[in-house]
Amino acid sequence: MIDIDANFFPLGLITPTPGTPSTIYANYPALADDEYSHVNIIFWQAHPDNTGRVYLGSPSMNVAANQGINYTLMSGGDSFSIASSVGSEFDIRSWRIDCENLGDGVYVSIYIR
Repeated sequence: MIDIDANFFPLGLITPTPGTPSTIYANYPALADDEYSHVNIIFWQAHPDNTGRVYLGSPSMNVAANQGINYTLMSGGDSFSIASSVGSEFDIRSWRIDCENLGDGVYVSIYIR
């Protein structure tokens, strides 16, 4: 079981290998368990030292083919968040992160009501 003391839970910096989308829960694999995978808000912030774009998308995301990309974060700390309506949730297993340059990454946080 994962101990979540607060509703807001930072998942840390995710730095995928370019061309290989990573899960947003890469630092906490236990979040893939159905009990923990449903959240109300997801927040992404590009690392301020990034030199390229970071892509947010579906499990089938393919940046080279421009498929499955839902949002693009620019370098320099750009951010994006989504919030569910009351009574609904997002499944964090349905999101992936990819980047243009090795070493670029994104901070991810989730909120559970």
